[in-house]
Amino acid sequence: MLAVLPAFPAVAAEPLRLAPAGPWRIDYGEGTCSLARKFGSGPDAVELQIDQSGTGPFFNIILTGAPFGKTVGAEMRIAFGPDEAPSERSFLSSVRKEGMTPFIMMHGIHLAPATRPDPKSPPVVSEIGSEREKAIQTLSLSKGLRAPVTLEIGEMRSPLNAMRTCVVDLVKSLKLDEAGLAQITQGPRPKNVREFARFLQERFPQRELLNGDDGTVAVQLTIDDKGRVTTCQIAASDRPAVFDDAACFGFLRAAEFEPAIGTDGQPRYGFWGTRVTYRSN
Repeated sequence: MLAVLPAFPAVAAEPLRLAPAGPWRIDYGEGTCSLARKFGSGPDAVELQIDQSGTGPFFNIILTGAPFGKTVGAEMRIAFGPDEAPSERSFLSSVRKEGMTPFIMMHGIHLAPATRPDPKSPPVVSEIGSEREKAIQTLSLSKGLRAPVTLEIGEMRSPLNAMRTCVVDLVKSLKLDEAGLAQITQGPRPKNVREFARFLQERFPQRELLNGDDGTVAVQLTIDDKGRVTTCQIAASDRPAVFDDAACFGFLRAAEFEPAIGTDGQPRYGFWGTRVTYRSN
């Protein structure tokens, strides 16, 4: 005898809205500035970290906590509400291993979607201004999560002003300001160009490859005095945004450099920039 059970529609996961569990913290790190804040409590507790290593409208974002352990698809819809429009972009997530705190990482995030002055021109990302920063109240993430998450981050003008001050101080302390850069006699030099190019090619985003999508990403890397890539900052990008994460992940994971050399003959911090073009054919 075969029993047929009635079908029930799948129940969508309830959206999660989390209030702050503490104030913003500013961290003057080695090679980068970070804003961090905790939200929620118990099993829903999460932390938001916003990193920046250079001037401009781009940020790197890391979100940690159990709510980010259940991702779906390859794109995340992210919006700084209530006024800024959402944008869709790729993300990197942790491999689910026992004892590992889930996290999501996104490179080249901006507070508002890129605009296109005319249909033939590339998208443009610009600063949104202090009044729009002050109007921000939430950060919402959906589509890429089984349960959408909204963080009540509050107005962002004050935290971002603190970030900008940190970036100015950081650039000066590492002698990466205009006066310091003038003292570099030899900039950072890549050591493993062929190996790195192969690394990027082997990790061409699969969906974009199948769709025939192309993209160009301009990156600025900070190279420390030992030749290590400490930060990857998106300097400019056209879309799809998936290429932002692919490029930065590749540089941070596989690129090797000889450090910059100063007028005293000693290795020192330096910038290295390039454009990475992804072509599907």
